[in-house]
Amino acid sequence: MKIYIQSNRIQEIAAKVSSETFNSFGLSSKIVFVEDYKEITKYFGKSYLRKGKKVIFKDDLQSFTLLRFLIPELSDSKSPIMIIDPDIFAIKNPISILNEIKNDQKLYCTFIDNKPRTEMMVLNPKSKFWSFEKILKDLFDLKIDYDDLFKLKFLSYSSLEKLDRKYNSLDEINYETVLLHTTNRKTQPWKEGLKIDFEVHASKFNKFCNYFKKIIGLKYNEEIIGNYYKKHPNNEVIDYLVKIFNNAYKNNVISKDDLLNFSKKRYISNDFLKKLELSNK
Repeated sequence: MKIYIQSNRIQEIAAKVSSETFNSFGLSSKIVFVEDYKEITKYFGKSYLRKGKKVIFKDDLQSFTLLRFLIPELSDSKSPIMIIDPDIFAIKNPISILNEIKNDQKLYCTFIDNKPRTEMMVLNPKSKFWSFEKILKDLFDLKIDYDDLFKLKFLSYSSLEKLDRKYNSLDEINYETVLLHTTNRKTQPWKEGLKIDFEVHASKFNKFCNYFKKIIGLKYNEEIIGNYYKKHPNNEVIDYLVKIFNNAYKNNVISKDDLLNFSKKRYISNDFLKKLELSNK
């Protein structure tokens, strides 16, 4: 099973560390960068629908997300592949997931509240679940909403198969966790303290209400109006990220120059760098 990690330059450091966690279990992985695909980047600055509202497709932290629908067309594999976000890391050997893959005509992913999640998918690319060209056309012709696209509403429900959430554990490590997904963008440990570099999709009214609550001292939703990456609430997750970043450094997957360069570009924070064991090699 080959692992495809969708990324962009902003999340490259996380993608490299993610790749190393899969490689450590003997799995082959490949990072796919959105900047290499003009069929996507040409839409930067264009409008699309998100929860019924027109928004702009920006070259920001999340610019890679459409790659998940292109990767099956890039792969020549005749067996199942796994497609993941760059902030997903292997804690245990995920090869066990193949025991769940019984049907090449099914797309396998985790569900929350009965809705499929697309940040980790396992599928056989030869099954051709969609046309990427049509997805792009429909999205930017405003014929399909981004949220509906990412909830796979354009596919038949019968073509989907549910995987255990241990294969997409959201910001939590427990004894079952196979794949950790640091899904809350504002608490990704390697960015703690940096100014956020993505757009929060909330209504102006919602933002105003939360700003007003903050001003008058009421409880407010910092996810909507906070401007900086915060400390992750789970120390076990922080410690794990420090560990795998250190492993990637020791195994020459990332260098000190890489880390300093990404720090200068504000893709990784100095707060996080201070936690790493960087030698003078």
